[in-house]
Amino acid sequence: MTQSNKNDDFDLDALFQEARIGVPTPNPALFDQIIADAQSVLDEPLSETSKPVSSPPWWRQLWIDIGGWPTVTGLATAGIFGVWIGMSSDLLSTQTIAPDTNTVELSDPFSGLDLAMLEG
Repeated sequence: MTQSNKNDDFDLDALFQEARIGVPTPNPALFDQIIADAQSVLDEPLSETSKPVSSPPWWRQLWIDIGGWPTVTGLATAGIFGVWIGMSSDLLSTQTIAPDTNTVELSDPFSGLDLAMLEG
């Protein structure tokens, strides 16, 4: 797409030009008043109630950032379940020979889930 140099927004250009020209300058007395006010706040001593509060220890801040008990419980459950799947899949995937037959059975903890993959 090509752009032309033709500009039909004369009203909009006039408003922008007016905005550029009409920038008000603040009164110098206002600056002096702001500086004096800031200096008076800096010069007054800290009272007992206005002392800065110390931040919590790193472990409590981490606890707050994680989300507290609900999140830690979910993470622990997921971790334990993951360890269980990792250990049981190693044990269950080994080939076992049934004592009364001559067939080899493969133990698969997720054997019933193959039908769930057919829907789509």
